[in-house]
Parts: sequence; structure tokens; C-alpha cells
Amino acid sequence: MDKEDRLKQEITEVVTRFEGDQMSVTPESVSVTLQPRALLVTLRGTTCPAEKNYARGKQGRELLEKLYAEVFDTAKPILEAAIEGILEQEVERSRLSVDTESGDAGPHGWGTDAKSPRPSDQR
Repeated sequence: MDKEDRLKQEITEVVTRFEGDQMSVTPESVSVTLQPRALLVTLRGTTCPAEKNYARGKQGRELLEKLYAEVFDTAKPILEAAIEGILEQEVERSRLSVDTESGDAGPHGWGTDAKSPRPSDQR
């Protein structure tokens, strides 16, 4: 397994654990895309049938999107610290975008942009 595949596997495990522990969600699948200064994690199947039904109306959809964003913002320092440990880079920002009708967090799911390597890593 090459380094990129190992990193993707570790990130998948961390995100899956975070989702279960902090968001009470078990995604059907997790996909990781690594780029030089960005990490994109897409989750499939993150909303329950009742939430999907509730999200059919504009007011319900907006309320659920707001709730997911606020809950994520409260818990995201835990995820960011774990990602920083894996990538050995500081996370500049992260966000959660949920498509309440499909139940997916993405395609812009967990966008974490990494800054340059930590000063201790630079020569």
C-alpha cells in the first residue's frame, strides 16, 4: 500500500469514527480525495428516512441543513485534530455540507484545507 492509500484509509477510519461518536451517524460509504492543499471527504447515506422526508419542504430542508452545520461546528475541533495528526499539517478550515434529500454529505462534504507544513517540519 502506498503512502497516499494509507493516508486515505486512516482518514476514512477517523471520519467514520467521528461520524459515529460525534454525529451519531454511520455512513453507508466514505470517499477520500487528497489534493496538495486540500482534502475532500464525501459521505453517502448520512440521513435517516424521516429526515429525508422532512427535507422535502424548503423550511424543513433549511432547518436540517442549519442543524447539521451547527452540530458539526461544535464538534469539528475533534476531527480537525485527528486529521492534523494524520497529515502532519495544520487544518486551516473545515465545513460540512449535507444534501438532506439524498442523505449525502458532499460532494463538498468535509472540505479541510491544509496550510503549509508546521514550522517544526520545515528545514
